Amino acid sequence: LAKIADGESQDDSAKKYAEQIKTDSFDSMMLKVKLSRENKKYKDGVAAVDSYLEKSNSSADEKFKALRQKLSLMEALGKNEKYYGFASRFYDEYKESKYEFDEEKYKLGLHLSETGKTKEAESVWASIGQGSMWKKLADDSQSEKKWSNQYKKYIERIPAMAESKEDKK
Repeated sequence: LAKIADGESQDDSAKKYAEQIKTDSFDSMMLKVKLSRENKKYKDGVAAVDSYLEKSNSSADEKFKALRQKLSLMEALGKNEKYYGFASRFYDEYKESKYEFDEEKYKLGLHLSETGKTKEAESVWASIGQGSMWKKLADDSQSEKKWSNQYKKYIERIPAMAESKEDKK
């Protein structure tokens, strides 16, 4: 495992990585996460983050970074209710903090919007920092949703549009 991380078979560097992996430090956890991503074993990465958070007295910055890594790993496992539940709890915990996580806010808002929770989506998207790419995407998504809702009754009345909606299902 350590040799994979190093990309070489040199014993000294392999020993160094093996020692890092055995500890419960933040760097060790991040290395485990990196290895789990490279090997597409995302559950192992989530387990490493959970183990780190359980065993260590991490700083607020480290805890935020670890939870953000967990969110990313859970997304790689699949966007399901467990992922969106965790994303929602993550957002609730850090929405008033100094930390920036605009990408995660955008994705959570998009999910809320797609599930019909428009007010919650707007609230999440409103917290995205001004001038960021994610804010522009959120604004575009909101205006598209508003346009769709506004012209929905007309689109459904046009036979060609009704057929294209059925094709998408």
